[in-house]
Amino acid sequence: MFNTERESIVKTFCDVLQDQAFMFGDEADASEFEDEPTSVLQASVEFDGPLAGKIVLVAPQAFANELASNLLSLDPTDPNADEIARDAFGELANVSTGQLLTTIAGDDPVFKLTPPVVTTLDVRSWKEKTQEPASIAFWVDENPVLVQLISNTAA
Repeated sequence: MFNTERESIVKTFCDVLQDQAFMFGDEADASEFEDEPTSVLQASVEFDGPLAGKIVLVAPQAFANELASNLLSLDPTDPNADEIARDAFGELANVSTGQLLTTIAGDDPVFKLTPPVVTTLDVRSWKEKTQEPASIAFWVDENPVLVQLISNTAA
């Protein structure tokens, strides 16, 4: 993670949640995440420019479903609900990346962002992610969420 950016990540992610999804996030201690989700998603967006790296969001499928419900008024009985929720989760990663880069680098630098990539993780990977030093943990409307900023830029 970039050395001085934790506070920026926390504020920016919570602001994006509130502004875009009408959800509220609070920084948490990942050790509080006792329940193991049955299905876990990871969304990542890579960026290149004056800084290079990626933003990674990790959360249970249930969080993505709630996110899609807030953003799109998604009916949970829709047969495509999980896929639509994955798209909404990827868009959250995309918007969070753009906002965070503006917060960190200002309005002038230009960054190239990749489209969000959303994958499914197993429970073991969820546990590993909660223990990674780059992970910042959040409770978002009673859902556990992890955010990572991973730098590829040489220090």
